[in-house]
Amino acid sequence: MILLFAALSVSAPARSAPPAAVLTASDGWAGMLFGGDIAGSGDIVVIGAASPDAAAYVFRRPVGGWSGSLVEVAKLVPSDPIASQYLGHSVAIDGDTIVVSAAGPTFGPTARPGAAYVYVRPAGGWAGTLTETAKLVASDGS
Repeated sequence: MILLFAALSVSAPARSAPPAAVLTASDGWAGMLFGGDIAGSGDIVVIGAASPDAAAYVFRRPVGGWSGSLVEVAKLVPSDPIASQYLGHSVAIDGDTIVVSAAGPTFGPTARPGAAYVYVRPAGGWAGTLTETAKLVASDGS
């Protein structure tokens, strides 16, 4: 069983035990809201960082298991970055598909219309910086 703590650690069920692993973003900065949402499936954990100009980060369980300090294997970014888009507000994973929300900036008559970005695992696996396979938006801009 894998438990994710608020400090973005992966550990055994005993809450008083030190974390088995600490997950960090390679390009992290103070205030990036890393860990605003976390999802996992199998050996993959996705962590959102919902601050302006942020991303979602993919971690794969190493062969030896969750231990030590780990950095992401892939960074998920939008192909159409917009300042203050808050990508990573919510994350979800099911098999080879990851969906990452972007709360959206305030512009025009509609405030924060937002979108959902869909990422499908490439043939070579989750690695490097990846852009979405599809972008989902509301037809009425709400």
